[in-house]
Amino acid sequence: MEVYVPVEGKEQDTEEFYRELQQNMDKIPKTENIILAGDFNGRLGNQQIPACIGPYGEQVTNRNGATLSDFCVFNKT
Repeated sequence: MEVYVPVEGKEQDTEEFYRELQQNMDKIPKTENIILAGDFNGRLGNQQIPACIGPYGEQVTNRNGATLSDFCVFNKT
């Protein structure tokens, strides 16, 4: 699956994007391997989250990065 998340500051569009993405993710059996790639317009920072985010990112986190992090934690990816 390939994605493009709206730019920072477009909160309503970003919420709609993640709602649709989650609906699509929920349709895929949990036994399937999923490669989700694209431009998430997010800066994740370097706060490590096991099985989601490694420790070598930049220090900056933005709203899109926080939303992406929440999505990854929720989906355990």
